[in-house]
Amino acid sequence: MAVPLARTSDIQSLMFFSGYPWAFALSLLSLIWIISIWRQSRKSWVDVPSVGKHGILGSWVTAFQWQHKARSLIQEGYEKHGDYAFKVATPSRWEVFICNEKMIKEYKSLMDNQFSANAVTADMFQTRWTAPGAAEGVHKIPVPLLSKGLTWQRNRSTAADDPYFSEFVTEFLHAWEAGVKIASNGPYDFCCFETGTRIVAHLTAKSLVGYPLCRDPEVIELFAQYGNAVPTSGFFIAMFPGFLRPFVAKFCEAPRISARLDTIFLNEMKERHLHPGGEA
Repeated sequence: MAVPLARTSDIQSLMFFSGYPWAFALSLLSLIWIISIWRQSRKSWVDVPSVGKHGILGSWVTAFQWQHKARSLIQEGYEKHGDYAFKVATPSRWEVFICNEKMIKEYKSLMDNQFSANAVTADMFQTRWTAPGAAEGVHKIPVPLLSKGLTWQRNRSTAADDPYFSEFVTEFLHAWEAGVKIASNGPYDFCCFETGTRIVAHLTAKSLVGYPLCRDPEVIELFAQYGNAVPTSGFFIAMFPGFLRPFVAKFCEAPRISARLDTIFLNEMKERHLHPGGEA
């Protein structure tokens, strides 16, 4: 019995996918990803001028260029639409830049439930995976408690006989000497960003966990790496549909560093609970 040509083509396609299940899975995931990106772009569409490539595939080309041409794309937007607003395609969304001062003041006056900077940050950096607990806890600390903590910190830092501020100065000098090892007089080259990152890591560790962890080389290295890993990991995770993000996050650097820091801090807390009164 003769088989219609169209049906024969369908059978051949099914035979191909049955022989290569990975090809079928990859094609299905690609289709789901494209549909998800398209729905997200339609749902969050903002009618402002765009910069970069134009045409049917222009936004996709611009999104691909975003990683290495972000500065020039933003500069192009300011030059062309500096009195209003513009948008640029990125791998995960359209980024909208507002330039008009009147619009900026209007948006700054909105309440958090209308225009949340925390929500934008949580989505941009995917803090649910890269900084667990940060986004969820932003509204859980009562304002009076924050005020009390800041007042305590201010009083300690302004008291002449309190070692609080002098300890931070000592830690800064230690971090500087550890990061910039100048062997002789004369010109000396060093990476400002890397050195600054490690100095901030020392001071952050001193503020959060105190001694001896703020002098632990592994902790300082993890702090420095973590600050750089959160944006890159967040941007990468955001490129995938929501149901794939928990799986993708397992292979990203920021969640792994966060888990390692959690282990170190929990072990230190247990040690201090068993042996209270140590230096911190």
